Formats: sequence, C-alpha cells, structure tokens
Amino acid sequence: MPHKYTSPSDAPHPFNQPSADITLRTSNAVDFHVHTAVLSIVSPVFATMFQLPQPQQPHREEATGTPPTRPIIEVAEDSRSLDPLLRLCYPVKKAELRTPKEIQPVLAAAIKYDMEWPTEILTKAALDCASSYPLGVWATGCRLGLESVARRGAEAYVESVQEDERKKLLYIPRITSILDEMQGISASHYYRLLNFLHSAKGVADTVLFVHAPRANGTPRSQAALDESSKREASECLPFADDAFPSIAYPAEEVPSSDVICRCPDGMELRAHQSILSVFSPVLKRRIAAINAARENNQPSDSPRAIPVLELRGRSIAVCALLAICYHPETELLPYGINRCIDLLAAATVYKVRHVIDLAFARWKSLVDCDPLSSYFLAHRRGLAAAAAVAASGTLAISGVSMQQISVLRIMDELPAWTYHVLLEYHDACSHAVSEQLDDAKTEFAIASGFGGKTSSPREANCLYKSVSRRLNEQQEALKERTVAPKADHVAGLRNLADVATDIQYHKLWPVTYNLLTRLTETLPQRIEDAIGKVKFDIEVAT
Repeated sequence: MPHKYTSPSDAPHPFNQPSADITLRTSNAVDFHVHTAVLSIVSPVFATMFQLPQPQQPHREEATGTPPTRPIIEVAEDSRSLDPLLRLCYPVKKAELRTPKEIQPVLAAAIKYDMEWPTEILTKAALDCASSYPLGVWATGCRLGLESVARRGAEAYVESVQEDERKKLLYIPRITSILDEMQGISASHYYRLLNFLHSAKGVADTVLFVHAPRANGTPRSQAALDESSKREASECLPFADDAFPSIAYPAEEVPSSDVICRCPDGMELRAHQSILSVFSPVLKRRIAAINAARENNQPSDSPRAIPVLELRGRSIAVCALLAICYHPETELLPYGINRCIDLLAAATVYKVRHVIDLAFARWKSLVDCDPLSSYFLAHRRGLAAAAAVAASGTLAISGVSMQQISVLRIMDELPAWTYHVLLEYHDACSHAVSEQLDDAKTEFAIASGFGGKTSSPREANCLYKSVSRRLNEQQEALKERTVAPKADHVAGLRNLADVATDIQYHKLWPVTYNLLTRLTETLPQRIEDAIGKVKFDIEVAT
C-alpha cells in the first residue's frame, strides 16, 4: 500500500549521493538514495527485489533542478529504523544503539531483509545490554523470535532478583510500564518467563521462551474441523438442511423457510425471517435491508430467490443459537466451556437477549471445572463479563498452581496483559485475605486480655498464641503462593475450637472461647466480602 505523505524529504549523508541508483522511501516519507550493488551484497531480499522491473516514478526536483530518474521502493520501516540499518551496510560512521527500544526495530528490519552480518551485530548489541535492561532484552527476543536473546534477558532478570523474593513473585512488578504495555508479547511468553523465574536451576534450563512445545498428535486439517463442526451442528438443527435431508422441521405444517443463514465454514441453515426478527434486532435490520434492496433491484415478475444472511461464528454455535430461538428449552444449551462460550459470543453479536441470559448462566456453572481455560476463552471471544466470572473462579487455585499449568495453546493467541492482570487480581485478593487475618489476630489479642472472672491469663495467652500461629501460617502460605485466596483459611481455628470443646475450655474461660468460636463463624464471610471489594476492571482482548 502506498504511503500517505505530502512532500518527501531526503535522508542525510551518505544517503543523498548523486551516484545512487535507487530510492528507498520510508513510512514517514524520507527518501534514502542508495546503491543497488551495496544492498544486493548485504541482503538477498534486496538482491531479488532489484532484479524485478522497477517502474520510473515522478519525483520532485532535487537541489540541482534535474528530475531524478531513480526507481522508488516504498518500505514499511521509518527513517529512525532504516538509517542505522543502512549505515551498517556502508563504510561510514555507525549509529550508537544503546537500549532494546532502539535496537529492536533495526534488528527486526535486518531479519526481515535477511542481512546476516547486521543481524549478528545487532543481536550482540541486544545481548550486551541485558544487564541494564533485562526485561527489554527478553521482550525483544520474544517479539523477534530470537530464543538466545529472550533467554539472556530472562537470565539477567532472575539474577537481579533475590532468591527468596522470587518465590513470592506472582507476577513481574511494573512490567507494563517498563515494556510499554507489553505490546507484541503473548500470554504464553509471559507465562514462560514466570515459569523460568520460579523453576529450579536444572528445570529452568529446559524452559523455551519463544517456541512453545507442541502437543502430541497431528493437528486436524481445517477442512476436517469444518466438516466435524457441520456434523455436530446437525444434531441440534430444528429445521431442514440440504446437506442433512433426514432432519425435519420442528412441527408439521410449518411454513417453508424464507431465509438462508450461511456460516463461515459454508454450512447453510434454513430459517424464517419472522423468527429471526423477533429475537434479534441485529438480524431484523439486516433482513429489512436485504428485502429493501431486493424490492428496488428485482423486477416484480421475476422469480424470487431465498435471501442469504452471511453470519459470523462457528456453524455449531449458530445452529445452537437458532435452535434455542425455535425451541427455548435449556436442554439445548451446551455443557462444554468451548461450545458454551461460542454460543454466548454468537448470541452477543446478534443481541439475542434470552439466549445471552441462558448461555451466561450455563457459563457460570461450568467455569469452576477449568477457570484458567475459561478465562482465556472468554478473552478470545471478547466477552468481558464472562472473563470476570472465570477470573473469580481462579481464586480457588493457588498462585503456585497458576504457574504450573501446561502452556495453553490459546495463550499464544492472546496478549500478555490478559495473563498479567489476572495475576495482579489474584495477588490483590491474597493481600485482602491476609489483611483480614491480621485484623482477626488483633481482635483476638485485645479481647483475650480481658478474659473474664474465671479466666486464667496464662491459659488465655496460650490460646491466643495458638490462634495467632494458625493465622500466621495461613498468611505465610498466601505470601508463598501455596494456598488460594478462596481456600478454607479458618480450618485451623475450627480444629482449635473442637479441641477446646473437648477439654471443656468454654466452662473455664468463656470469653476467649466465645471469641474463638465467633471468629470461626464470622471470618469466612469477612474474607469473602474483602475479596468481593477487589475490583477486576479489564477490557477484553480484541
């Protein structure tokens, strides 16, 4: 696509020489006048490009007043990236690139144009600044697919964090500001970095930062997946389809279908305009527009073909959506998270309100089976409310377990911030729980000092220490990420209360005993309320 510009300008020396025989025009409209002989030696890509016929293009007059006759090739890079790269190809002073932010776009261009020596020089420059910019170097390696660069950055970051602190890190602090919102980094890249951070030395050596390990088995072809989708969809079709003639209409004497719903995989579903218009305001407008266009463009005496609606989404999801419009029984709702989120996405696109409500209720009942997968699936479908429900479900998983998941293939498709904000939310909820445990310790300490007429200070102090020890253990487990925010944090106190009951502690020291039993009854709700106040405010990935 041609660049949009008003008046291109010339690059500085040495890319403004009259001896140049071709012009590279950057995305910000700077012309680099270069020599094909030089670039053909450095870059096989340019060598091949220069062998193609280059059209002569009109150009402004140069300072000499003589219109140049050089061909112009428009490139995607801007002048800030192209100038340092071309200087590596010419015997001139080289640009000083000191940070990953400066190096990355130049290195990306060198890789793109298959420039071997510049790629080696720039890769070494990236490796050399790892100690100063570890996360930037790691990100550069991930973005450009350079395993050695990503590993060196990760190693430098691990070296900068004390070992005891590494165990407590659920996510990388300030990573979004350090890496400009982590553009170009996938959720799986981020997961592997965290996995490396928490792994023992021998295990860490096997971590791959750029290339995810492939699952066993041969992936099915797209054609096979499409055919499978059609077959599965046919099971819930309530109306006839040419591909599956054995499927009948939902009842006898039903009017013939008057619209065809065509899915992206080619499956065509026959339906009724009136039904679709009742349930979907989106389809109602589209049907009205199609009919209006047909009225204007088709002679009144010509035969009318059935109009076709091109729909988005997998055919099995569209089939389920239409099936529930015809038969609103909940038995037609899917029981798997993949199909459920597909149905919810289709219903959301076409604003079928009652199906949205039904599918969302089913979604909430399913996410606890696999909240992490559910969270990423919801993001992929762009459904914020569904992602929030799944995020809440992950609070039943410990921080350690959050980072021992197998690398989900879906994480390769989503940006790193989707995983980062989930971990931030998880960590914030752990802190909220820990604060409630702190408050409980304080309350018990104050109250146990007023034991009552029959209290023994020594016994009350003993019970206080036992309660405090149990709560401290839970807090430490939260810090080390070995217990989930929604774990049963009061189980230890219940055990103490049971022991106190067995030894009839309540008869001798009722004040401290009553406080203990009250904590076991009220603390779970206080923890739940504290978690509920933690905001999970996120825009879904698009």
